[in-house]
Amino acid sequence: ELQQFGYDLFSQAPTTFTQVNNISVPDNYRIGTGDNLVVQLFGKRNVEYNLTVTREGNLMIPEIGPRRVTGLTFEEAKLAISEAIETKRIGIKTIVTLSEFRSIQIMLVGEVSKPGSYSVSGFSTLINALVSSGGVKRTGSLRNIQVKRHGKLITTLDLYALLLQGDDSANIYLRQGDLIFVPPVGPTVGIAGEV
Repeated sequence: ELQQFGYDLFSQAPTTFTQVNNISVPDNYRIGTGDNLVVQLFGKRNVEYNLTVTREGNLMIPEIGPRRVTGLTFEEAKLAISEAIETKRIGIKTIVTLSEFRSIQIMLVGEVSKPGSYSVSGFSTLINALVSSGGVKRTGSLRNIQVKRHGKLITTLDLYALLLQGDDSANIYLRQGDLIFVPPVGPTVGIAGEV
């Protein structure tokens, strides 16, 4: 019996989304509402603040005030927070870490096993979402998986490029409100026999 190539990637897919924990945060991770940051101050006195990004996109730093961090990369946010504190407090050194990721809402539609709205970690990628939601049906295209953000096409993932060449450049981090669309596979050809 002929089998379409690539769909077995989803054969052992988990039944629920698993939160992403205990991994290092890449510097290009975008900070958003609900992310938890730990700010440690070292100097005359050592202090640790556990702060959550507000709905307005600010981090309320005690004795410093609000600092807008939403939309910044993790590296940019660390720099902005450190500069804000170290310019107001002389002799203080700052360390900023991300303790908890926010949850985001995404939508999977089209030829996916379980279409619908999902709440996932803000650290989830396109492939994480596809695998965790049961994957692409055999009637869906593995070569034209689309991510749309605010009605605009952000990226198109060709899973064959990943499976055959290791190219995961289109495997982007998802953001709040992203829509993943898997179109129908279209015409296919099967070859059997002594080939």
